[in-house]
Amino acid sequence: MKLEHFLNLPPTARRALLVAGDALAVLIAVWSAFAIRLGDWWPAMLQDVIWLFPLAVIILVLTFAAVGLYRPILRYADESLLYTIVLGVSAGILLMMAVWVFLRQGLVPRSSWLIGWLVLVALVGGGRLALRRILRRRFRASAARAPVIIYGAGEAGAQLANALCYSAEFAPVAFVDDNPQLWGSVVLGLKVRAPFKLPRLVAQHEGSLILLALPSASHRRRREVLEALAGLPARVLALPTLAELTSGARRIDEFREVDVEDILGRDSVQPNEALLQGRVSGRSVMVTGAGGSIGAELCRQILLLRPRRLVLFERSEYTLYAVEQELRAMLANMAHPRPLILNPATLDLEGSADAQPGTVSIELIPLLGSVMHQHR
Repeated sequence: MKLEHFLNLPPTARRALLVAGDALAVLIAVWSAFAIRLGDWWPAMLQDVIWLFPLAVIILVLTFAAVGLYRPILRYADESLLYTIVLGVSAGILLMMAVWVFLRQGLVPRSSWLIGWLVLVALVGGGRLALRRILRRRFRASAARAPVIIYGAGEAGAQLANALCYSAEFAPVAFVDDNPQLWGSVVLGLKVRAPFKLPRLVAQHEGSLILLALPSASHRRRREVLEALAGLPARVLALPTLAELTSGARRIDEFREVDVEDILGRDSVQPNEALLQGRVSGRSVMVTGAGGSIGAELCRQILLLRPRRLVLFERSEYTLYAVEQELRAMLANMAHPRPLILNPATLDLEGSADAQPGTVSIELIPLLGSVMHQHR
């Protein structure tokens, strides 16, 4: 039967096939227990207890069902599957021994029971692990998943890799860790690499993501890692912080974009709204270097606080023009303020006399700084 046909069967039919496979494994294990111990492919003793084959199938299959061996979905089964198999086989063999003693069928070499146990664990366990591997490989091959490099091979990184094994979007391909003792080791089937190998890993896996699995790292350490990753052609996402994980605000597989706190190397400070309103609203404010990235952002935030006058001081004519146009468009979209177009040559620092009653006017004044105009 092809794998596609097996997967398309209803769950009841798939379980029936697993039961049939286990029954065959039990028959092979019973035969092996006698054949290997007595050194004959069909010992005479086995001929006298041929009834043992169907009895073993009934007892062991029912034991497997009782311990829950047919409940897990194989593709998502974890290490607990092996525990369930060992438990089921051990309990079934013990029941077989009890039935054998109860029926007084004579002595059986004790090693035969051990051989039967080993063969059955190998057949049932090996068969399920092989089928699980095939199903996972087929799933990974059928889904277009983005390759993921996990930075951090600790507990958080291992949990993340285990969660991504079942993801339809991401496929973990390697670990990267700063600890030299971990280099070359394997975690969940993924090799741990040194940080200096990151450029080659990114080049090998085109379109890869780098996930920072460093929830307990200090801000300074996170900043150092981000600075090292800045030049790589890969998108960098971060796991939630330890505080977010312990509070339950986020799960370990909820990624986020790198924010300002990661780059600052310290906790961000929230603005004091009362202080800003008292110092900015209704007052004249000048921003030097208004055309730069920081200056422009300051102008945007100051504008929202409704100053009386905002003076944009900048040495670059082009950037001054650009930020002025952006802020005028921003003013036009605000509900109440009405931008005033003023001529800096005839600047009236006392305000505009023609402001309409009932409106709030914000004077937006571009001022080009130059060493040729000393009186400015």
